[in-house]
Amino acid sequence: MDTRLASAADADYEVPHGPSFVALNALIMQRYMHEYGWKHGALGPVSIVAHDNASRNPYARLQDRSAPRRTARRA
Repeated sequence: MDTRLASAADADYEVPHGPSFVALNALIMQRYMHEYGWKHGALGPVSIVAHDNASRNPYARLQDRSAPRRTARRA
């Protein structure tokens, strides 16, 4: 599965021509929150866990652990 997901996005094409894989997922989450009445802060823990996992993954694109603190403050 990792190989298929890694090859699903193509930054060389996506950046100049449209939204990235991450941006598309963000749009899906915005729609989900709108449809089901969730508040932005309610999904903060998802970001925290994702950043924590990435900080321990040597192949992760973004390994910064400071981002979850920003998210937690906004919640």
